[in-house]
Amino acid sequence: MGADAAGKPAVRRVSATYWFDARAILAKVREGLKDGLDEAAERIAADARQRAPVRKVFKEKRGFRFKTRKATAQETVVRQRLTNEYYRAHAALGDSMARQKRVAALMKYKATIRPSRKSANAWSNSREARQLGVVRRGTFRGYDGNRRTWSRSGSGVEPGEALRAKLTTRGLYEIRTGRGVYTSATGEVQAGGALKASIDTEPAREAGNGVEAVVAAKIRYAKFVEFPTMHNRAQPFLLPALKDEQRTFTKDVASSIRRSLGGG
Repeated sequence: MGADAAGKPAVRRVSATYWFDARAILAKVREGLKDGLDEAAERIAADARQRAPVRKVFKEKRGFRFKTRKATAQETVVRQRLTNEYYRAHAALGDSMARQKRVAALMKYKATIRPSRKSANAWSNSREARQLGVVRRGTFRGYDGNRRTWSRSGSGVEPGEALRAKLTTRGLYEIRTGRGVYTSATGEVQAGGALKASIDTEPAREAGNGVEAVVAAKIRYAKFVEFPTMHNRAQPFLLPALKDEQRTFTKDVASSIRRSLGGG
C-alpha cells in the first residue's frame, strides 16, 4: 500500500467485472421463442384437425338438430375485418352491389354451430363408413362394392348398395362426381376429410421486430367453414383452437426460452 501527495495511504480498489455477450443471449432467446411458437402451432393444428367438420354426406337421424351458440367477441371482430377487406377489394374491381350485399350477409349470422358427436356425419361416428377404398400401384380397390367412376369433373366413386342407402341425395352426387372424395398420401380414398388434411403449420420466422408462426387450412373453401356465409352458419375450428392454446401459451413459451438459455 503506497501513499498519496498528502501522505495519506492510497487505497487500491478490488473489483470484479462481469461481461455478457448480449447478441448471443438475444439470439438464444429468439431461438427459444421460435421453438415455443413451433410447438404451440403444432398443438393448435392438431386441435383444429379434431374440430374441423367433415363434409355432410350421410343422412341424419330423424329429429336431429345441430346446437348453436352466439359468436364470441373475437370471432365477430375477425368476421367484421374480413367483410371490410372484401368490400374494399371488390369496390376497387367495380363489383356489383348485389354481390357486396351477399358478402355483408356474413355479419347476419351471429350463431355458430357446435360440434356434435351424435351427428351421423361426425368423424368419430362415420370414420369407417367414409372409407371408400384404397389406391395401390395406381389401381383403385373399392370396399363393399364401391367402384371408380369417371365424369366431366374428374374421377369419383360409385357407392355400393350398403353405402348408397346411408347417403343423402347431395352426398351421392358429390361422391359420384368426386367433389366430396379425398385421397390421402397413403392412398386411402374417403368421403370428405380434405379440410382436416389441409390444416398444417409453417415454421416460425422473424417478422419485423417479432417472431410469428402460421397455422393454416390450405384449401379453397376453408374460410366458408370457419366464418358464416349467406347460406350457412359458421363451424369454426381454427379460432377455438387458438383460443384454447392462449390459456397456457405464455407459460409454455417461457419454458422454451429457459431451455434455450440452459435453464432446464
